[in-house]
Amino acid sequence: MMKSIQVDSKLCNGCRICMMVCSEKKSGKFNPFCSGIRIHSDSETGTDVPSVCRQCRNPVCIKACPAEKTWKGTKPFAPPIFRDEKTGIVWLDTSKESCLGCRECMLACPFGSIRLVPEDLQLVKCDLCGGDPQCVLSCPTGAIRFVEVSLLHGNRAK
Repeated sequence: MMKSIQVDSKLCNGCRICMMVCSEKKSGKFNPFCSGIRIHSDSETGTDVPSVCRQCRNPVCIKACPAEKTWKGTKPFAPPIFRDEKTGIVWLDTSKESCLGCRECMLACPFGSIRLVPEDLQLVKCDLCGGDPQCVLSCPTGAIRFVEVSLLHGNRAK
C-alpha cells in the first residue's frame, strides 16, 4: 500500500514545527534549510501552504539524473536518486559516489521540492522518513496527513 502526504492548507497555522522536526531528523539540527518540507507564506492573504515532495508517479527528477549514463557499465552502480517500487518513495542520496553533484534533479522538479542547503551545498528532499513522516506526527492542526495514494483523488493541496 503506497502512501503519500496530503496537505490541507486551510488548517495550516504557519507554526513551522513540521520544518523543525524534519530538519532535526535529516540533519540533527534545527535549521529550516535542512528540511524536506517548506511552508510558503503569503503576507497579503495571510495564508500558509505546506509544500513537500509529491513522490510523483513518473518522477522527472530521476529521469533528469545523468549518473546512470555517466557510470554505465561500471559495477556496482547505485543511482543517487531512485524510486522504491514497493513503497513508492523517491529516495535521494547525494553521498553516493555515483552522484555527480550536478543538481539536475533539483532543476527538473516542477514543484521545487528538491532544495539546496546553503551551508553545505547538499540537496534535501522529503523521503517520507522511510514511511513514518515525522512532520505529520508533529503537526498540531492536522494540516498534513499521511494517506493512501488511492485516497488523494488527484488533489494534494487544498
